[in-house]
Amino acid sequence: MSISSAIPPVDADLPLVDGLRLAMRRLAASVSVVTLRDDKGAAGATVSALCSLSFDPPSVLIALNQSGSVHDRLLAADTYAINILHADQQDVSRTFGQPNRTADCFKPGEWEDVMGAPCLIGAQSTLVCRRAAELPHGSHRVIVGEVLWTRSRTEVDPLLYADGGYRRLADI
Repeated sequence: MSISSAIPPVDADLPLVDGLRLAMRRLAASVSVVTLRDDKGAAGATVSALCSLSFDPPSVLIALNQSGSVHDRLLAADTYAINILHADQQDVSRTFGQPNRTADCFKPGEWEDVMGAPCLIGAQSTLVCRRAAELPHGSHRVIVGEVLWTRSRTEVDPLLYADGGYRRLADI
């Protein structure tokens, strides 16, 4: 194997944090919104990461900003939903991505309550979870959720985000 140095990396002279930010912008990911309902009402936020963790027990993990308005409420909630957005739900993503969102963030889309959590009707997939474990790290907290219920659309067309913009899945 030979390594060519003819084309230098774009981030060769960037500080590490800027290089990491640039690298992560190139990682296409489905857009997901975590939602909950508690005695204060419904709330939600986009999550910076979602990953399948285990099938035994069925588990996923999310990363959630610890300074966000939903963080403490999620840690106290009995159940929460992870709504993986469909390509036609950019308005939901934009609304839940606003820093000062209120209960009005539930105006885009149609919502139903499943096991105490607001679930987006027509999402690419929805998972209802119960918090099983957590790990704070830096500005975020990794939360492991035990999956209690799922629903998915038949066609596969998730809303993707990469390099600062929305993308579509292309068949190769």
